[in-house]
Amino acid sequence: MRMKTYRAKTFKGALEQIKSEWGAEAFVLSSKQVKSPGISGVLGRRVFEVTAGLEGVGEPGGAVRKEPPVRAPVASPTTRAIKRPEEVAREYTSLLTPQPSVPNAQERRELADLRRWIYGLTRLSQPPDVFLMAEPLGEIYESLCANDLDPAIAKMLLNSAGTQFPAPVPGQTGEIEAYVGSLVEKLVTVKATTRKIKIFVGPTGVGKTTTAAKLAARALVNREGKVGLITMDTFRIGGAQQLRTFAEIMSIPVKVARSVAEMDRVLVDWQSFDTILIDTVGKSQRQLEEFADLAAYLKGREDIEKHLIVSATTKPLDLREIVDKFGIFFPDFICFTKLDETTTYGPILNEHNRTGKPLSYFGVGQRVPEDLELATKKRVSELIMGGGM
Repeated sequence: MRMKTYRAKTFKGALEQIKSEWGAEAFVLSSKQVKSPGISGVLGRRVFEVTAGLEGVGEPGGAVRKEPPVRAPVASPTTRAIKRPEEVAREYTSLLTPQPSVPNAQERRELADLRRWIYGLTRLSQPPDVFLMAEPLGEIYESLCANDLDPAIAKMLLNSAGTQFPAPVPGQTGEIEAYVGSLVEKLVTVKATTRKIKIFVGPTGVGKTTTAAKLAARALVNREGKVGLITMDTFRIGGAQQLRTFAEIMSIPVKVARSVAEMDRVLVDWQSFDTILIDTVGKSQRQLEEFADLAAYLKGREDIEKHLIVSATTKPLDLREIVDKFGIFFPDFICFTKLDETTTYGPILNEHNRTGKPLSYFGVGQRVPEDLELATKKRVSELIMGGGM
């Protein structure tokens, strides 16, 4: 097998060079961003470096020349015909520079574009999950990845769509998107939030207090009986006062609990209430040791509905860490806020699919109580398929 490395300003540029010089038989072994030489190496711009491979012994752009026979055993023609580019790449790992393990959002989108082009360069003898990336499936796959959806989930959705539409044509794009959207709905679990006591946990600044206020206002508007608010946010300057202000506007009783014991006493006093909403102090996912007593208390209170509040603007890897670390509170639901402040919604389905935790609410703005949506299968599908806000 022959190998050659190409450099260009974009992935497409490098791949066009490969296709022009070696034709459709070539496939990509690796790709990464590197700095091109600049003045003293300082002003060099980042370019894309793509290493391509070509099985056989033909010279690129020239005639095929014969090689002496190889005495070592070789794979049968059948094996070589179905060999994945990924397998070839692994054989040459020692020759390749390791790639960055965590691409940023821009690189993720361009990687999606790269995948789309790779599928066009590889042979049609590839397994179905690669072959099915032909248009318009490739465009839909690219769109899902650009929405920060886990590529494994996107591939699973498109493989299923490829089975349903074995010979897709561009005119079927809308029909295929509708089918993929229906598959997304099947992946989503939503569950009624029925317990009268709800507690909201999560990192700083994700909207726990606002979510509690929105639900309190909604309970009043819907005449759901007696409503009370408890705040444990005594660390943040103005934290308790913020909820007090909401409570005064809505004429709802509010209590400040400085410990788990105080909160428990309030819950005993308010046994006749129909809705009790508890706001907690926000903390980094790496500083949760001091909340061990609250975590232990909640573990034994099945009557308290625990909602993990996270921001949809959080980077995917940070989001994963937050969800895992806040697992000490045994959340029953995940609530995503700040959907109005982002343009990518794939992480909602990523974390829901990874943890199996039902989705409860979506925060879509600051208005109380209007900007709080009940999470539904259809809404998640719309967000994942690019419907946006």
